[in-house]
Amino acid sequence: MFICNVATDIYGKKHNIRLRMPQTPTYEELVRYIECHFDIVVRSTRPEGYLDISFKVKVIKLFDSIMSKWVDLYNAAQLTHGCQLYAFQPENNWHSDMQGALPKAHSVVTWQSAYKDARRKRALRADRDCDTPPSRAAKMRSVFGDLDIGSKGYVILSDLKAAMKALDINVTEGTTPALFRKADRSCDGHLNFEEFSRFAVQHPNLLDALFFRSRPVWNNATAKIAANEELLALRRQREREIERVRDKRAQWEQRTHLEKVLETQRKAAKLARLQAEISTIKEHTALDDLYYNTNPERGNQAEDVPSLM
Repeated sequence: MFICNVATDIYGKKHNIRLRMPQTPTYEELVRYIECHFDIVVRSTRPEGYLDISFKVKVIKLFDSIMSKWVDLYNAAQLTHGCQLYAFQPENNWHSDMQGALPKAHSVVTWQSAYKDARRKRALRADRDCDTPPSRAAKMRSVFGDLDIGSKGYVILSDLKAAMKALDINVTEGTTPALFRKADRSCDGHLNFEEFSRFAVQHPNLLDALFFRSRPVWNNATAKIAANEELLALRRQREREIERVRDKRAQWEQRTHLEKVLETQRKAAKLARLQAEISTIKEHTALDDLYYNTNPERGNQAEDVPSLM
């Protein structure tokens, strides 16, 4: 049994699933399995007015727990049990992967066929709503959800002012309160969805501004900015890696120097002990020669001394 976690971004929401396979798949099998599962999610959560686009994998990233960074997945040899993957889709006007924390992986139950078989037969279908802009109802729901800070179920004046300022919609100081009072038919300081819908029908240009300016637009300018930011981030990451390598090398050199000093001190202490032992042995030998060994020549000299008697 092989288990891995696969995350992706679908309509601005992060998904993270735990896939279970009988054995380690090949790269092609893994891509097919990921596409078949997330294609179901894409088609079941597609907002009204969005293109009917199949889920396709452009590149798969693998989180390297040793290097603590994401790396490209090239083949199945890089896969490990329980690894975390991230599947990127091709960038287009309807999809752009946004940065964000990954949710905890959860197990999924799928209806796919046996392992190594085609997971799902994709019928070639025409894009029924190709080049069709989002409907007014979809824009109303989306904008109301964006304005409703904290999911209160209604919009207050400060929410509308914050959105106007964040999206750089130029209005005079008194225009926003006036528009809010006009929309607030109940005069309770709250705009529910029904009141906001009537207001949006009367001011379609403002609705379009709130909707489209809140969506990421991927053009040459934003692509260049994103590429420069990514390059700068990679350079900073590379500098941090080089700095860590330098620190580790400095620590290794310091440790090696200390080990050499310690070894020299140990050798000097051992040599001093040996010299002390040799001196002790010589001293004991001299004492033994002095007190215990007999000297024949000295004895003969004593016998040759004439007696005084």
